[in-house]
Amino acid sequence: MKRFHWPLQRLLDVTLQRESAARAALEALTQAIAAKRETIAAGQAQMKALLENLAAEPFERRVAQQDTVMKAADRLDKQVRALQAQLATLLAERKDRMAALLALRSRRQTLEKLRDEAHAKWRHQQDLLEQKQLDEAASVAFARKMTSVSDDNR
Repeated sequence: MKRFHWPLQRLLDVTLQRESAARAALEALTQAIAAKRETIAAGQAQMKALLENLAAEPFERRVAQQDTVMKAADRLDKQVRALQAQLATLLAERKDRMAALLALRSRRQTLEKLRDEAHAKWRHQQDLLEQKQLDEAASVAFARKMTSVSDDNR
């Protein structure tokens, strides 16, 4: 019996490779987002600790250090805001890549469904062909038996 050959198999293979690459890129982007969130949290914690340390100082030292600490806190706040803007960009990119991955997944599932339908149709045709061959063989065997019986009766 011949093997099943589906003409769109190459397209399905390429789609699988693209989906795998998209999944890997999405995973890398998710890790970058997690790292950016950790950096933001560390900056916010540093700013909070800086302000808490200032608040814990006696009034005379607090007044003397307040200008320096506030400038440092402002600088940290600007860094955190810049990181949050980068995070927002990464989140938007992740959303786009997720949509692209879902589109690839949908395309792959459609191709797999078409392949399964084509295989089922091919299998049915092979079964019909096999049954036809068996019927033909049985008919030939029956005809031979009948001719041998009629030859014996003469």
